[in-house]
Amino acid sequence: MEVLMENLLLTLQHPPNNDEVPPQDEANGGEDESRSLTKKDVDDILAKAKEEDTLKEHGIKPPYPLWMDSIPFPPKFKQPPLQTYKGKGLARQHVIHFKILTRTIADQDALKISLFTSTLKGTAFDWSFTLPEDSIQN
Repeated sequence: MEVLMENLLLTLQHPPNNDEVPPQDEANGGEDESRSLTKKDVDDILAKAKEEDTLKEHGIKPPYPLWMDSIPFPPKFKQPPLQTYKGKGLARQHVIHFKILTRTIADQDALKISLFTSTLKGTAFDWSFTLPEDSIQN
C-alpha cells in the first residue's frame, strides 16, 4: 500500500495541465523528464503494452495480486467518505487524507489497496494500471 501511494506521489507530484504543451528542454532532445504524466502519456504507455502483450490476453492486470480483490470487508464495515483523485491537484494531500480516513483498517493492506484504487479516477487511475503486475504487495 505504501509503495502504491509513494509511486503516486512521485509520479503525480505536480498537477498536470493537459491543455498546455509542456516546455521542452533542448539539452535532452526536447524531453522534459520532470513533468507529470498526462492522459496522452498514459494512453501511449497503455497502447504500447497492448501491442507487446495484448494486455495479458485477459485484460489489464492490476499492480497488486489478484487475491487481494477476494478479501471481504469486515461485517458492518462502513466505507469512509473518500475523496477521488483524478491526477490534478496535490497527490500528497490526497494520500494524507486517505491515510487519515482509513486508519481504522491500518493493518488490512488488501482492503486499503482496494479502497485506494477506488479513489483514483481519470489519469490517476490509468497511471495505476501502468505499474508492473504484482508490484504492490502491501
